[in-house]
Amino acid sequence: MSYVSPNVLTKDVRFALSVENREPFCFVASMGVVEQIAVRLGSALSVLQAELESEGGWANVPVSTPSKIKVQKDLMSENVIIEFLNPLGIPQRFQFPPQIALEVAELMKNTATSQPVAGKA
Repeated sequence: MSYVSPNVLTKDVRFALSVENREPFCFVASMGVVEQIAVRLGSALSVLQAELESEGGWANVPVSTPSKIKVQKDLMSENVIIEFLNPLGIPQRFQFPPQIALEVAELMKNTATSQPVAGKA
């Protein structure tokens, strides 16, 4: 990406994608569209990494530590919405039915308080 600029007045993001042996392609997209692009690209990268690993290759899987976490209940569906913001401010949102949210909370609590198993990397 050769250029990225958020425009707070128009509430959009202007960016240019570099292409080998060509002029960059320029885009303007709303925040929601930019978020979808970022999440989809991340998902595509995960698929490629999984394929490389299944072929016996090695893939470094980057892990981001959220800088901010928001949890709220959707008033219409009763689902629990969790939003993670990475250090660059890129959000990822997940929506869980109440029972799944409780299971996730319990798994996180148990995992956070458990002792690591020696010899596992």
